Amino acid sequence: MLRSSLIGAFITLALIIVPLVHFLTVWFASFLGGFVAGSRIYADQATSIKIGAIMSLVLVVPIIGIIYIANTIFSIKAGFSLIFVVSLLLTLYVGGLGILGASLGGSIARKTKN
Repeated sequence: MLRSSLIGAFITLALIIVPLVHFLTVWFASFLGGFVAGSRIYADQATSIKIGAIMSLVLVVPIIGIIYIANTIFSIKAGFSLIFVVSLLLTLYVGGLGILGASLGGSIARKTKN
């Protein structure tokens, strides 16, 4: 499960980082990552929640780093509170879409397996 979650997190990062497709894929990258992770291990609902949680925890460090760098470059006065709130919201977004993707991917994988 950890390996599938890491693959899902990597897919999310890859879809966000690639500049040509970034503006189109950033919104559903976590869903696609969760879908791949969930379909690899035939995830049920409980496993889907774990996959989404692991994906969001893996991606929290890059999220905080990017927001910190942007805050430093643009000298936003809100400081730590802004970094914390935006990081929390993005982490919940990644986790939520990861859960939905893993749930759908696991469901489809289980149906096609039978």
